[in-house]
Amino acid sequence: GIIPNDASSINTGIAKFKSIKILNAEDKLIDKVSYLGPIKIELSFESKQDYSDVIIDVRINTRDGIEIVHVMNKYDNPEKSPIKEGNNSATCIIKNQLQPGNYTVTIGIHESNGLTLDYVENISEFTVMNIGEGEHSGFIYDFNMGYVHFDSKWEIKH
Repeated sequence: GIIPNDASSINTGIAKFKSIKILNAEDKLIDKVSYLGPIKIELSFESKQDYSDVIIDVRINTRDGIEIVHVMNKYDNPEKSPIKEGNNSATCIIKNQLQPGNYTVTIGIHESNGLTLDYVENISEFTVMNIGEGEHSGFIYDFNMGYVHFDSKWEIKH
């Protein structure tokens, strides 16, 4: 989960990601996610100054570069997200609706005006398995249909 110093695609030198962890519900480091199981991503980063508000985003892409998921702290909470000079962390829990397959994670931290402070592409990989846990017994096919499992409601009449 340690991010090398030269991994950034864009970096101002003001903030820098240090590590990324993909965790399960028991906070254990994983690289395989259960079908429809939550995806918990924990980021640590260092800032050389205080910010009254930042945007942190996570993108999940297919291995061939198609962006499937984009989440950021401002989607769920428009309130200010301050960080302090020194070490900081952010945790995001994503409701996993990905079909089984292999994915990469891209992360970014930005000033509230949109200026990118650090952006690291495809820094971590994980696999969504076709095996589920709990109420989700697993994916019903041996092949994939699309990338995302959307919730839907059906009514079948006879």
